[in-house]
Amino acid sequence: MIGIYRPPNAKVTWFETLNELILETITIGKVFILGDLNCDLLKNNSNTTKLMNALNLANSSIQLDCLSPTRITPTTATCLDLISIDKSFEILSYSVDSLSISDHLPVTASIAINSKCSLTPVLRRSFKNVDHRLLNDRLANISINRIEGVADITLIDSAVEGWYKDVEEVINEFAPIKKYPRLCKPRAKVDCTTRQLMNYRLSLVRKLKQDVDNRELHEEIKLTRKRIKSRTRASFKNEARAALEENNMKDTWKFIKRATFTGVKGSPSLPDLQELNNYFADLVTSAVPNPTSSTQTGPVTRSVEPYTSFNLQCTDVHATTKLLRHIRTNSAAGPDDLSAFFLRNYSYSLAPNITYIFNLSISNHTFPSLWKHADVTPVYKKKMSQNRY
Repeated sequence: MIGIYRPPNAKVTWFETLNELILETITIGKVFILGDLNCDLLKNNSNTTKLMNALNLANSSIQLDCLSPTRITPTTATCLDLISIDKSFEILSYSVDSLSISDHLPVTASIAINSKCSLTPVLRRSFKNVDHRLLNDRLANISINRIEGVADITLIDSAVEGWYKDVEEVINEFAPIKKYPRLCKPRAKVDCTTRQLMNYRLSLVRKLKQDVDNRELHEEIKLTRKRIKSRTRASFKNEARAALEENNMKDTWKFIKRATFTGVKGSPSLPDLQELNNYFADLVTSAVPNPTSSTQTGPVTRSVEPYTSFNLQCTDVHATTKLLRHIRTNSAAGPDDLSAFFLRNYSYSLAPNITYIFNLSISNHTFPSLWKHADVTPVYKKKMSQNRY
């Protein structure tokens, strides 16, 4: 699906660029083209001909017999907006709606598809009706395999994996993973007066379609748009003021993300992970110059001065419990799928075994393999070069 905007003063070579884009896209799949092309489809001129040739190149078409003006002014009525659909799809309807959000009317198209796609349910646990006292007792009774003396990484990994397995069995017994329906996001808040103005604007647009040359209707629609925009901005400012005055940083940032369109919009597209790994690996190897020879390929070893060495002190159950109790409940779970809510609310039962794993790792100078895994999402920084992540 390609969304396109063609400026009114675009150069002649614009359609050549569009053709190149289509040739690259049709190799991926079927093409839908929609947007404001600033070509009046109700007239036959050179730009319209070039647009039709581009649509034929994409094996795409529009309902010419259903076209109507999408932009109406006191002096003109032009069809500048379109939805072009791949010819393999059956077009059920194609129309221009009356809802006037801007100075262009929206275009709507319906197609027939063979399969029906339903929303997949959300898989998650619920601790709502759990007997927390009994669950705490069961978690506290989990015994981890104790290792005496010096142990290799295999024994430590086996002990940690066994503890995770027992914890997962207990959680599945009390709070199994269930399917929950996806909930629609609440619509934006619009007061009664603004809603009435929107309905009034809609009625004016319908009248305008019957009387295109009516200048009074044009002026009334413009005035109504300004009034709706003014009331919407006022409501937005009042909502922002209320969010800031509550001194709740969590709700404040939620409002800021929603207002600036920076919320989560699904799974982000990831770059090639091998390329990302090679990039950072090259940075590390190139940052360590070889002091002996430029042709040496082995790792560079450097002696550590005595005063730069340090020792990690073992911890106790109290310190571990305190750390678990301060986990933010809105933190995402790691690869082990143990939620922040679970770790925080059952910290007293989990702390003894976690403390043992901590101290075992310190005393044996090792680190459990399961704790070396992490969910990492690279985020592109706009201020940096496009060639870097």
